[in-house]
Amino acid sequence: LKTADVVTDTIIADWVTEALKSELGNSGYIVVKDRIDLTSSGEVLTVYCDSFMQYEGKVELGVVLKRKDEVLIDKKYLGKATNLNWAATAKSYGQTLEQSLQNAMKQIIMDINSKLSNY
Repeated sequence: LKTADVVTDTIIADWVTEALKSELGNSGYIVVKDRIDLTSSGEVLTVYCDSFMQYEGKVELGVVLKRKDEVLIDKKYLGKATNLNWAATAKSYGQTLEQSLQNAMKQIIMDINSKLSNY
């Protein structure tokens, strides 16, 4: 049963990229375009939110982090979130997806911190 559309004014991949840049900045990293000693790439695998008695959001990302030619991370991350469904609204779907993305980002940042602490 379709109840609402989540509409964004950005491309989903850009939404994820900006979230990662923000989380890296919050963790003390400086993100620049012109340095190539440490690079990241990835893909958006799933962005999904469903609702019955509660919203259930899921964001799955494939992330690759390289230091020069050495692959430090090549992993899939799954962020989930649930919220009570008072009324199926686009805003509530969007908030649940945002929380799902934040949960995936927390995992990514933990792995980045772990891998880079060795250098």
